[in-house]
Amino acid sequence: LQTGAERALWGGLSRDLQEAWSVYGVYPGFAWTPDSQQLVVWAQGKLWRVQARSGHAAEIPFHVRHTREVREALRVPQTVAPDSFDVKQLRHVQVSPDGRFTVYSALGHLWQRSLERDDAPARRLSTQTEHFEFQPSISRDGKRVAYISWNDREMGRVRVRDVASGRETVVTPEPGKYLTPRFSPDGRHVVYVKSRGSVLLPPWHGLETGVYIAAADGSGSPRRISRDGDTPQFGARNDEVFITRSTMVSEVEWRRALWRLRPNGGEETEVARGEFIGEYSVSPDGR
Repeated sequence: LQTGAERALWGGLSRDLQEAWSVYGVYPGFAWTPDSQQLVVWAQGKLWRVQARSGHAAEIPFHVRHTREVREALRVPQTVAPDSFDVKQLRHVQVSPDGRFTVYSALGHLWQRSLERDDAPARRLSTQTEHFEFQPSISRDGKRVAYISWNDREMGRVRVRDVASGRETVVTPEPGKYLTPRFSPDGRHVVYVKSRGSVLLPPWHGLETGVYIAAADGSGSPRRISRDGDTPQFGARNDEVFITRSTMVSEVEWRRALWRLRPNGGEETEVARGEFIGEYSVSPDGR
């Protein structure tokens, strides 16, 4: 109490599952003995007496007399890896501007499906198996799809794929963690977010994060237009980009605002703000 120093007393505790439902209780679920010299604690399915100074733990033996009825377990055969199955979750669903088809991510790859008839089958947008495919975005003319590829060894890239020919262009020259690509109205540029690592992803190639703009044909070098923000998008103009910025106004409350900025620099304008906002979407006519 004088120095504030802490030390581990005993390392034999069990996981208390407080990140789930705490079905086995949580720590500190212990009690001091009346002389304040020992702790009584549960761990490893037993009760323990732990010396407060030395950390020595001794099992407290106990016996429970009880009667239980044991029934035969209900077991249902399961096919672990069937040849085919119904996909239950479609991610990042995008509909072409003319309403003729949709592109989405499922099972780690992009799929295209016609919307002109109900029985149209879905088909993969590509046949490659080198990387996963996420977050598609369709150009205004419906001829190209920008998306994020991911490979655990080579990390992520922003790619543009021609729907008819299948020809692909890598927009980002360096690997990284990229998110939410969107085409400009004229299809000449793509905006996206470069992010850093997380608890699941390493920090490599995570410097100079922010919102970037790059040529859709892969020429030139991507250029950062904002150090912060997410979900960049265009309205009707090629020289205006909308991004979303988040501000923490209390311990449990976030405010998300939509900002309009010019890729070539200049004044930034806050367009809308609100609490508990999940996502903004700007109409194609920019109104």
